[in-house]
Amino acid sequence: MYLPIIQQFNTYAKDNNLDIKINLNYISDLNSTVSVINYEETLESLFRKESDKYDIIFFDNIFTTRFGPYLLNLKGTILDKLIDIYKPGIASKSCVYGEDKWPMNVDFTVLYSNYDYLNKYNITAPKTWEELIKTDIESGTCSLYEFIYTFRKSVDADYPEFPSKEAIDALNMMKKIKNELSLDYEFQCGDDYTFDRFMDGKYVFMKFWFFNLPYMKITPLPGVKEGISGSVIGGHNVGINSFISPEHKEAAIKALEFISSYDIQKQYVLSNGVLSGIPSIYDDEEIFGFYLLWD
Repeated sequence: MYLPIIQQFNTYAKDNNLDIKINLNYISDLNSTVSVINYEETLESLFRKESDKYDIIFFDNIFTTRFGPYLLNLKGTILDKLIDIYKPGIASKSCVYGEDKWPMNVDFTVLYSNYDYLNKYNITAPKTWEELIKTDIESGTCSLYEFIYTFRKSVDADYPEFPSKEAIDALNMMKKIKNELSLDYEFQCGDDYTFDRFMDGKYVFMKFWFFNLPYMKITPLPGVKEGISGSVIGGHNVGINSFISPEHKEAAIKALEFISSYDIQKQYVLSNGVLSGIPSIYDDEEIFGFYLLWD
């Protein structure tokens, strides 16, 4: 999904005589002997060797602190007005190690409800975990961290620490859901199982990463009480290799400013159905209409 943006930048660079061209190197299990699961080891190995093989790095934001020491500090290199449009959002927490990375996209988990079964059983999407148990029909998996977060005392409360009552209550509720709904197997399944259920429609409620799917009802995850939800934050960040030459750094910064701009991010959202790290982008009427299915 990065290729169209890269191609667009290359066209922009050519039209503006920037003498810059990006060549995208995409590592997958189809074109590499290196396991995609271990791509972080591949990158870190290059970083430790101070390799200048790659100028711009796209990576899962779970590796932010791992790759941070090897990436260029962007403070003073990126336009202030560009930084300002990202600051109010989650990106300021999910992609920061010093000031050396940028959000390419963000992600979070939601609850999917199958309209066919909602209508068949005359039920609605649950807003609390107790409501979900009462339906006695559920499929999917639960993440420990986000589940505990749904038991905080209020929307603005901090993450429940151990051994707080909220954290203990959350673990007891997770156990209750697994036991009362007989979900031993589902709790051990991975993404393949989830994709299979998406394809065959054999689920009522299912938790997974957000996709803009018009044929599904999408709601926030339930919580300990109505109005409180939670989610882990996923997505991909982009950074500049600190070991490349000054000329390449300057070129990479121009590329990063382009792909991170409001207009390009808007196109990225509309064409790929992903979520941008620019919070104000969701006030755009075109973007708002694109995500109208959200409940």
